[in-house]
Amino acid sequence: MPASTMRCLTATLKRFRNEVKALTVQAETADQAPVNEGMNIPEEIARCKERLKGLAAAKDLA
Repeated sequence: MPASTMRCLTATLKRFRNEVKALTVQAETADQAPVNEGMNIPEEIARCKERLKGLAAAKDLA
């Protein structure tokens, strides 16, 4: 895998990890603050975690 692709993949992994952390914090405080209309936090976290798995697998193949 070219170095530029690896950098992009690494940046994407970092972005999704940060998104999962932010969604987790939002889920923990959901009882105290309004959630974005139409957002299902557990589904968003699951979606991000699945994407992280796929990206990590792709990185391992590099």
